[in-house]
Amino acid sequence: MTDENIEKEILIEYVERFVPDLPTLAKYIKCAKGPDRTMEEFAKECNVSGSTLSRIANGKITRRISKELADNIMRHSVKQNMFDYKMLMRANGMVPADAPSERRISEDPDTADWYYGEKNIHNTIKNVMSDELSRRDFMFNFGRGAISPGTRTRLYSFGRRGDFTIRVQGYEPMFWNFFISYDPTYRGEISRHTWIRDWSEVFLTDIWAPDQLSEAKTSFIFINEETYHDFVAYISKRKVNNDMSAIYIDVNNSKYVEETVLPRNSGKPMKSLMETPAHEDYDEPLL
Repeated sequence: MTDENIEKEILIEYVERFVPDLPTLAKYIKCAKGPDRTMEEFAKECNVSGSTLSRIANGKITRRISKELADNIMRHSVKQNMFDYKMLMRANGMVPADAPSERRISEDPDTADWYYGEKNIHNTIKNVMSDELSRRDFMFNFGRGAISPGTRTRLYSFGRRGDFTIRVQGYEPMFWNFFISYDPTYRGEISRHTWIRDWSEVFLTDIWAPDQLSEAKTSFIFINEETYHDFVAYISKRKVNNDMSAIYIDVNNSKYVEETVLPRNSGKPMKSLMETPAHEDYDEPLL
């Protein structure tokens, strides 16, 4: 993108619409810095302190950055980057004021929560998991990968993708796949049928082609406590072949609550990263 095009993009009006995707925002900051500048040098060009930009690049913030800072990051980004201005702003939880979704919301304001609801939940969960891993000093990166990184057999190539994937350096299994239950309410059998239907390919892969999951840990994330406990009670009676767990996250308070490791047929215990003691919350910088 040329300097002229960047300036045109920056002039577009944006509105704050959903929870920022802090891990993606951090990835863009590192990419914008490039390999030939220190974070301190890049921060000086962006008119912000090096410590503040480093905290953003390490995902150690809890809110969106200012548009002024986003503009400066884009202006001083290396030319060969992996994102454009609109992608940066979307990671920052902002959309163009003239976007089709905004026109729809202006006609029917009640659709805003519905339209951005799942995106808010998704980003909140990513932010929570990023914060929890950071406070345990793990090095990691996010992605959107298939359920299994290994070679698949043709007979059992289900191809069920997770909502997001984390790769933690030095941790086995290599990939950590997350599947989110976006339902905030518990409806007994109806809720149970929903997650059985949505995740059936995962469980069938674990039964019929367990080797496809041998390099991945699978976690099912719930935002409703009753649904979480129902899932744990139901699945624990059946056992699984690979590393799997259930996680309950209080999205209203952006808080990780607990993880339950699902029992394996082999009886081999799975060590959870969440068992590692976490540091206290850090102070948030002013951006």
